Amino acid sequence: MKIKSINLIGNREVYDLSVENSEHYILENGVITHNTGIQYSADWALIVGRRQVKDDVTKEMLGYDFILNCDKSRFIKEKSALVYSATYENGVDPYGGLLDIALVTGHVVKPKQGWFSRPGVDNDKNWRRKESSSDEFWGPILKDPTFDEEVGKLYLLSAGGTTTIDSDMLDAIGQGVDPNTGEV
Repeated sequence: MKIKSINLIGNREVYDLSVENSEHYILENGVITHNTGIQYSADWALIVGRRQVKDDVTKEMLGYDFILNCDKSRFIKEKSALVYSATYENGVDPYGGLLDIALVTGHVVKPKQGWFSRPGVDNDKNWRRKESSSDEFWGPILKDPTFDEEVGKLYLLSAGGTTTIDSDMLDAIGQGVDPNTGEV
């Protein structure tokens, strides 16, 4: 058995050994080791991706949506996608990513391409995506207790009961696709 590489980790003299053609190996004291110990001992493992945010009409680049794909978690469902939006003009959007979740839960619908509406609000107007990032748009939805319950069913491991949300819907959130219509 040959040592493939030795990498210094942190400030202490601790080394991560990679052994060619072997994921597990036994030390002299009988301890079985594995090269992915850090991954196994972590509470969270998130893969960060991003997608461009463009204006619906002018196609001008406005910023990015950062997608945190949950590879491992002890708190939320694995393979969940958490979306955070940041634009050049306003910085981090406090409501970024909620629009995709609200589409899945049914608290927001797309009456036509590029427009959003809230079926739980009487005489609601149609909103553009950039207009939807406001307290006026999100106030009624966030006050609705069913929205909190549905988000819990989507993401939390401790959310009891059965859910009608399947893995295809979680994938749709991460891709910015309305799972009911298939539109972006």
